[in-house]
Amino acid sequence: MHDYQAIELNILQAIIENHLSDFKTYTEAILLI
Repeated sequence: MHDYQAIELNILQAIIENHLSDFKTYTEAILLI
């Protein structure tokens, strides 16, 4: 389970670095909820 979490964090980091604008839109959508 710890390994899965580490992989998930790596994926999230890659998404943030490569798709920062998409991540910003995602966080804005969360804030609107």
